[in-house]
Amino acid sequence: MAKKTSGKKSAAQSRYFRAAGQILMVFLGVTLALLFDEWRHGQKTQQIEAFYLEQLELELQQAIAGQTNDSLGFSALAYARQRIGDAVLRGQSVPDATLRQLLPRCCRELPVPANLPAFEALQATGQLGILQNKTLLKSLLQLHLTTLPALRSRVEHCNRFENEQMPSGAENVAASLQDARLHRILQNPVFESLAEQYKQLLILQKELLRQIQEERVLNG
Repeated sequence: MAKKTSGKKSAAQSRYFRAAGQILMVFLGVTLALLFDEWRHGQKTQQIEAFYLEQLELELQQAIAGQTNDSLGFSALAYARQRIGDAVLRGQSVPDATLRQLLPRCCRELPVPANLPAFEALQATGQLGILQNKTLLKSLLQLHLTTLPALRSRVEHCNRFENEQMPSGAENVAASLQDARLHRILQNPVFESLAEQYKQLLILQKELLRQIQEERVLNG
């Protein structure tokens, strides 16, 4: 009887260990599959992040180059205002040919700054979490939620002012020089504050570019 009981216990233990082993194998298999899937997902996320960081870097370089090369026309605009403004203040005359060149620059519409399409794409698809660097993400959000909207508002205000105050009868540029509206255009502080905001935008873009380049080096 003792031998039969012992044999049953041994068989039961053997089945128990076999079942436990099978459960353990299944558990390890599922765990390894999940870990592999997570690793693969992480690799894919890193590749997507690297792609967007590269796009952002290119877009920022183009934006900075455009502003540095004065594609916005601020130098020409400032020069035109200063040249005519000095003449107005001193009671001097400016040759008609010179006025014809300077007045259009003085009263031109200012462009609205462009966004970063790569960041807009991430925002539109709800994938901002792909950017792992929280400092970089915070700076990008500051650019899009604070800096650019404020700058657009200032540009629109300046453009409305320019359109409303533009001297009529532009063909008679010599007479326009004495027009009170032209005085207001030349003395408008909106332009100076707008130029300062563009300067701050350039500084922020350069800082963003530096952060992106550092992040790409770290991700290697």
